[in-house]
Amino acid sequence: VGERDERRYGEPEQEQQSRRERFEPRLQRRCGKSGVHHRGEHADQQRPSAQCGGAAADVFTSLLRTRSEAIKRNMPVTVAAAEGGWTAGWSVAHPTNDEVLLEDHGALPGVTMTGPDSVTFLPNGRLSGADTPAFDISPTDGDKHRCVSVDLSGRPYQKAEACPE
Repeated sequence: VGERDERRYGEPEQEQQSRRERFEPRLQRRCGKSGVHHRGEHADQQRPSAQCGGAAADVFTSLLRTRSEAIKRNMPVTVAAAEGGWTAGWSVAHPTNDEVLLEDHGALPGVTMTGPDSVTFLPNGRLSGADTPAFDISPTDGDKHRCVSVDLSGRPYQKAEACPE
């Protein structure tokens, strides 16, 4: 039973060790000596286009979530820029209690972002007001742009170009 179970349910110790020796160099090449895979030490060390794309994805996701919260709670919900503007971060406050944040996004180093002071979604998912908000995102040391905009129906869109003025 012992020998059969060992082959069936696990490898003998010698085979496990040889497999580890084969794969360890690959893991170290991909992940460094620690064996932990990560995309970069800090966001400010990433390529400008990656920073820009990551920031655009964050804004896009926050807009989708804010719209979803408005529909779910059947109340207007607002995403607003931090005191220093969108580059300094943004937050989504609870619709009935401003002290509670549904989302609190920190600053975006290495990125410049412009947009309206806030975006409010109505309970039906549409935007409050007649203007369609657009967020122009670019790296501080590059010329690539991303545009995250919201149509009047409340759906956000992303383009790999500067927002029209």
